[in-house]
Amino acid sequence: MHLRKRRSASLILGLTLCLGFSCSVDHGLDPDSLNPRIKHGIRGRVTFRGAWPEEIAEARLIVSANFPPDADDPVGSFIFSDPIRFGTESLDYELTLAPGRYELVAVIIRERSKGWNISNVLAVYSQLPDVLGFLFPSSVDIENDTTIVDEIDLSVDLTKGRISGTVRFLGERKREIVATGIGVFENQPRTLFDFLNIKGLTLLPNDVPETSYIVRVPAGTYRAINVVAVLSLDPLDIRTIGTYRPPPDEPGDGVTVVSREETPGIDITADWSVINGAN
Repeated sequence: MHLRKRRSASLILGLTLCLGFSCSVDHGLDPDSLNPRIKHGIRGRVTFRGAWPEEIAEARLIVSANFPPDADDPVGSFIFSDPIRFGTESLDYELTLAPGRYELVAVIIRERSKGWNISNVLAVYSQLPDVLGFLFPSSVDIENDTTIVDEIDLSVDLTKGRISGTVRFLGERKREIVATGIGVFENQPRTLFDFLNIKGLTLLPNDVPETSYIVRVPAGTYRAINVVAVLSLDPLDIRTIGTYRPPPDEPGDGVTVVSREETPGIDITADWSVINGAN
């Protein structure tokens, strides 16, 4: 099938397998000279809201058969597309994928002078609302060599600000979990409804004593920045194992984030003992 005609940038994204932080990309890929058809894979639209920040060196679509990612090499299993043109507002894409199940389809950016970082995943394909999709992406099945899955659409918000810091883990994890992440809320969540109003989320490696993080959120003030552990695939089975405690002399009520700017130094201590005995 041909690319759908729309008033937006359209291209076919060729795939390359990237291992670690280095990629081998066919930069000679020219959509105008190729037959815009795939025999098996996915199709959809990626839209970008807001102007592209200058610190973005490149953006790509990523696909992975593994989720959550390997803590030792979180981007090592990603299949990367060719770069998306800087400044693109929307594009229709086609990706050829071998038959199999893919647990993650997402958009990632790389900042200038930096390598690929899982914290820079900006959008995830999921049936759940925006932010929760980062913990519970929807899988895609390419059943055979004639399967094409349509409407794998992603929306990227480039207007968000960033919270950054370091997470230090106490103790040793003694039970299996699905994933660990940073969750950002306007107020400390007390109910399921509160949790569903999560404003920002990023994944963390599971078994490291300390790790840096960046989480993107809309402009606003946030009074709960938590380390959360996902104990199972049930969206309700999530536990808080650490929360940001501001210094006693820090002015204001919560952490204020400005659009497109970074609020650094939000360091958190998380304790694995909170979940080691949990059922």
